[in-house]
Formats: sequence, structure tokens, C-alpha cells
Amino acid sequence: MFSRTFHPDEANQAFTVGRLLETGHYTYRPTDHHGPTLYYAAAPLQRAFGHTTTADLDGTLLRCTPLLFAVLGLVLLAHAVFRLSRSRLGALMAVLLVGTAPLFAFFATDFIQEMLLACFTLTMFWAGVGYWRALRPDDAASRRLKPGSWALLLGIGAGLAFATKETSLLTFAAAGLTLCGLWAFRVFGFRNDTAHVPRPNVQHVVLAALGFLLTAVLFFSSFCQDWQGVYNAFVAAPVHYLGRAVGNAAASEGANWHIHPWWQHLQWLFCGNAPLPRSGCGFTVDSAFANILPLTQFVFVLLPLAVFAACRKVLRERLNRPLLWTFFGASLYTALLLTFYSILPYKTPWCTLQLLVPFLVSVALGLVLGRDIVCAVATARGAAPRAAHAVVSLVFLVALPLAGILAEHVPGLVRMARDPDSPDIPYNYAHASPEARQLAACVAEAVAASPSKSPFVAVALPPADTWPFPWYNRTREHLTGYWTKFDDLVALAKTGAKPTVVVVPMTEGHLVQPLFPYLTHTKRFYMRPRVRVRVFW
Repeated sequence: MFSRTFHPDEANQAFTVGRLLETGHYTYRPTDHHGPTLYYAAAPLQRAFGHTTTADLDGTLLRCTPLLFAVLGLVLLAHAVFRLSRSRLGALMAVLLVGTAPLFAFFATDFIQEMLLACFTLTMFWAGVGYWRALRPDDAASRRLKPGSWALLLGIGAGLAFATKETSLLTFAAAGLTLCGLWAFRVFGFRNDTAHVPRPNVQHVVLAALGFLLTAVLFFSSFCQDWQGVYNAFVAAPVHYLGRAVGNAAASEGANWHIHPWWQHLQWLFCGNAPLPRSGCGFTVDSAFANILPLTQFVFVLLPLAVFAACRKVLRERLNRPLLWTFFGASLYTALLLTFYSILPYKTPWCTLQLLVPFLVSVALGLVLGRDIVCAVATARGAAPRAAHAVVSLVFLVALPLAGILAEHVPGLVRMARDPDSPDIPYNYAHASPEARQLAACVAEAVAASPSKSPFVAVALPPADTWPFPWYNRTREHLTGYWTKFDDLVALAKTGAKPTVVVVPMTEGHLVQPLFPYLTHTKRFYMRPRVRVRVFW
């Protein structure tokens, strides 16, 4: 996966890291980039290996940044599931279900903000579980950290999520509505339930709010260097991205690529997807990237079992109550977040990652809960507790998840490993052609062969069609000029400039040699799907 051609968005993010390394400063502008956490996380890793300029940047190290956060998120998930279930096998199964999902694995090595946002969302989940357990009087293990410390960690996780990407607001809204839903469910559904329900106090809410604000302000101000970034984050960014999400700015920014029907996230989640441009308006299925089996487990096995357990008071009293409520909460959160993302017309597969993780977490919690329910029923009917626990654990925590992993996840992982640039991979979306690297190599050869003492490369491409060429041309950035229109080259020629290499859109290639007749060699390359360029030297 590390050998995959850089996506245009990855290349753009990489240049931002380069500017941060060179200047030590980052200015947050919502119309240009997302939050700063990705850049501040990647820069130390580059410095540790001696890379201090844009030209020095190492692409593998850049992609190691989201990979490290993917591992951290899985570790926190395992700890949270273990705290809830007291089952090491359940925690391992949760990690395997999430970590082997093709969509998760793909974006774990994609240098964009999504994996960091998923990690910080899992941080909030982990801290929330720790906080809830710390409030319970019968949970001595959780009191290694006081409830206030867990509340502060929860706020910091939320602040990091907000400082990563603006779509974290959807995460916060879904989480808030989930808490309201669970409260209503308990008040109106289980009035006679006498179990202790921990409640936060004002001090803990204040600590969480302080953790959120301090973390967000620290990052958006570039560690107190640029206070305009704080205003942009809390005022300008929500307005800008709301307009973009509903399509008001789509035409002007080329975002019409990302306008899809309401069911598009479901297709990326469960049915695979045909690469763009789509051949039709209906669902397409690619079995190597379809998570059908986990969906079947969730809808037809886990949810009915949990509802059955919740409705049977005698059985409910014998179950792990925090696990039961967390399962309902994760399921409701997933449904709410899916609703939000489905309503917005702006849809991309990397946003689907924020839906995949809570969905598979719900599946994992449901499998552990399903095991507990079946064990409780079997024990109540006279089965030996140890034998029942062993057999049911084998079914729910080994057989079912392994069937899903082997049938759904492994084929997709194998195909991605064999050809990471394949357009058949549904997550290679609006991707760059491998020929972008060939274009950069052609330019490098032309510059090296030029007899000129001051070779010069002129690139005149629309901004959306330029990337990822600057990334692969970064060692020659000082020799390259970028323009957005062919008219700019005409003006350049009138000044008497004689570029060594010229790169233009395919449709304007016939205009170059009349303008620069000494450029006698030419080649054609695909920069992106449907975007072809022509190079002259």
C-alpha cells in the first residue's frame, strides 16, 4: 500500500508539511486545508529522519503517520472493549474486525486527515468508557484514574478531533443525540430498573470543556502564533463547510465530483463500488470489498438478541449492564451518523471510514453481548457454565468474526496488496494515474539533458488537474513555475522566456510549438482519470 501513487489530496497535504518544516508556522484557512493535527503529527517524524524541507520529504514516512494513529486507535479500542466485557478474546476480535476491513486498511496508509479523526473518535469512546466505569462504585480498577481525569481526557480527544477535520461536528452531534436517546430510553423504557446509573457532575463537564477548548485553541492558533486561525475554526469554517456540504460551493470548487445519492455511503460500506465515472445510477457489487456478513450478523443475530435481553428483566439482571448500554449506544450513534452523512449530498469514501469504525465496533460489542446472552440462557436451563461459555465463545468470538474476515476482508486486502493503483479498488477515488510519476521522470530527464545552464519548467494546468505532479517534481520545485491558464504562457513567451519543458492540458497541446518552436519532443500522460496532459521539451 505504501507504493500506491500519491492521491492529489495527499500530495497537497505533503506540501503543507513541507512548508511547516521550512517556516515552523501553519496558518489555518478553511477554504484551503483542514485542521492542523495531521501536519504537526507528521513534521516531527520527518525531522527525526533528517528531512527538513519539502524536497527532502519521504513519502513512506508521511504515510506512516496515519498508520501510527490507526494502531493507536486499535489499541484504545481493545482496551475499551476489554474494560466493558472483561474478555481478552472479545477485545482481540474487535481489533481484528476493524483492523482488517479493506476500507480501514486502505486509509491507514493514506496521508489525509480521516484516520486521525477516526483515532480521536476512538479516543473519545475510550475515555467515555473509562469515565463511566470510574463513576461506578463497584469498579475499583477504573479508579486508578479519577472521573475528573477521564473527563479531561474525553475533552482533549474531542479537541483533537475538532482540530483534525470539520466533519467532527457531525461526530459531536451524533454523540450528543445518542446520550439523549439512551437517557430517554432508560427513563421511559426501564422505569423500574433500579440499577445504579452514574451521573456526571458540573465539575467534570467543566473539565471536559476546558480540555476541548485548550486543545483546539492550541492547535488552531499554531501554538499561539496565529490567532486568526482560532476565528477561522470556530466561525468561518462551519459556515464554509456547511455551504460546501449542501452543494452551494460545489460548482466553483469542482466538488461536483463528490455529489452522490443518499445511499452512496451504504454502497461503499457493504457492496463495494464501481470506480468513477459510474456506469449507472444503481448499486454495483464487488464481493471483495463487501461487508455483507458483518451486516447480516448485526441485523439478524445481534440486535434481536440484545432487544430480547433488554426486554426480559430476569435475563437483563444477569448481564453485563455497561456492555448492554454501550452496545445500544454504539448502534444508535452509528445510525445517527449514517443519517447525517446520507443527508449531505457531498460524499467521499474517506468519509465512509467514520461510519465503518462505529459499525464494526457495534458488531464486536454485539458479538460479546450475544455470547453472554446465550450463555445466560443455557446456564439457566441447566447447562454446565464452563462448557457453555467455551462453546458459545467459540461460535460468537471465533467462528462468526473469522468467517467475516476470511470471506469479506481478506480478498479485498489481497487485491489491494497486489495492485494498489487498480481503479477497481473502490477507495481509489478521484485518484491520480500512475503515469503522474512517469510524467515527473520525463521532466527530470529533459531537464538533465538540457544544455541550458538555467533550465526552467513551465506548467500551465488548472489547479484541480495539477496535483500530484508537484509532489513528484518537488526536487525541481526551484526550477518550476506554475500557471493556471495557457494565456499565462503566451504572456511568458512575450517576455522572451524560453522554458526547457512545458506541460499543458492535452486540449491545448497544438498551441505550444507555434509559441516555442524549439521544443521538438512531446509525450502524453494521464494525470488523473479523464485528465490528460502533454509535455514538450
